[in-house]
Amino acid sequence: MSRLRSLDLPRSLVVRRVVALDNRVEIEVSLRKRSAVCPDCQCPTQRIHSFYQRKLADLPWQGRPATLIVSVPRFFCQTMLCPRRTFVMPLEGITVRHGRQTTRLADLHYYIAHTLGGSAGARMTVRLCCPINEVIGRWVGLKEVRFVRHLPTTVSGKITRKRLLVS
Repeated sequence: MSRLRSLDLPRSLVVRRVVALDNRVEIEVSLRKRSAVCPDCQCPTQRIHSFYQRKLADLPWQGRPATLIVSVPRFFCQTMLCPRRTFVMPLEGITVRHGRQTTRLADLHYYIAHTLGGSAGARMTVRLCCPINEVIGRWVGLKEVRFVRHLPTTVSGKITRKRLLVS
């Protein structure tokens, strides 16, 4: 059994390095898959253009906030007539497009917001080492409403303001 099994990361990720800092954990990972399909012409390719890094907030680990540093490949499209020269492999099952947190952290925030709501939910996220607002570490006023409204539709579905504000 792997020593890193306790991280419980998706199988599509390979852990490269875990750095435990004083107040957080950084987990450097890469994607297991080394091929992708062009979103325009649907042609498969394995020709890598370059790599870039995405930093995603993840579930806390050992009582510390965790950050996934994902090395994401950018691919060349090999079809001559395709207007797209390069493209990035989507991180399906890990985060949404342009997301700054993993889907499993978004799910946790969603369930806390709907179970506890408002200030009780804010206190719970701070206690769990995964506050919604990293700068101040708590929700203020209607920020929890805006947060839940901006969750990916696969997680939140439709949420009415009336349901969320009932405490």
